[in-house]
Amino acid sequence: MNVSCANYLVTVFENGNKRIDTHIASSKYIFDGIISAASYEVRVVCKENSTRLKLNSSPDTLKGTISAFPTMKNEYISAKEYDNLTLRCPFFGAYRSSEILSWEYAVGLNYTSVLRNFQSTQIHLNTISYKDMGKYFCTMKYQECSNSSAQRQDKGFVLVTITGPPVILSANTVTDGTNDHIIQVKLKLISFPDPICQIKVEGDNQSGLEAKSCKLQTAVLSFKQIDKYINIPGYIMSFNIVNMDSSFNESPDLRIFISNNEGTREYEIRGNNSKEQDHFGTVLV
Repeated sequence: MNVSCANYLVTVFENGNKRIDTHIASSKYIFDGIISAASYEVRVVCKENSTRLKLNSSPDTLKGTISAFPTMKNEYISAKEYDNLTLRCPFFGAYRSSEILSWEYAVGLNYTSVLRNFQSTQIHLNTISYKDMGKYFCTMKYQECSNSSAQRQDKGFVLVTITGPPVILSANTVTDGTNDHIIQVKLKLISFPDPICQIKVEGDNQSGLEAKSCKLQTAVLSFKQIDKYINIPGYIMSFNIVNMDSSFNESPDLRIFISNNEGTREYEIRGNNSKEQDHFGTVLV
């Protein structure tokens, strides 16, 4: 309610049956004695006093439904590169006691490759990168709010996706066999959101370099995370660098700038033909 009231009437229904009517003078109310296998409807009415509705309240009654049944509700988090994240087990509802048994960090196309296990109640991820994206599965043991002393278990996950400038996994360069002023480049990269075919090229001893004939296609790429290679969705970007001179193989460094809507990252590629190189580049701010 977007009004200030001197008095509220709070009505709580349990599985459709009224449990309590009470007047409170603050905006906070604690209801004790809920059971796990129940749904609750809470109605709050703004009153000027205990008998007359405040005329300026709009709406007069605020309603909300709360399920007390203990359950996992999977969460989906999209964060920016270099953010800090704290992951909590997505377990909700009413319970007498609970214990987090384990966290599992899984990656891959179907999130079947488990890379790490955690025993903490929360997971703290500092200065996140693409290497932190994936599913974090949480297994919880709990006891319901009932007369039963039985222990139950449930499992859920927090899916973390990362947005940031593109990351090149490998760069392959080949000199055009018919024109030695053209270098053909193929990049394997991951990017959320999609990369843009607008590429800038620089060389220390060369001017007028341009990226032409850019093509972009989706692909399943191999990505190394915590000493294990897994398959992830990515992109293959191919283009030609034109206006090259013969010094490319002698002075092997070129700088390319790859972008998406989250920003631009700078990379160096080398003149050794057909050589695969790992790059994570430098973010430009």
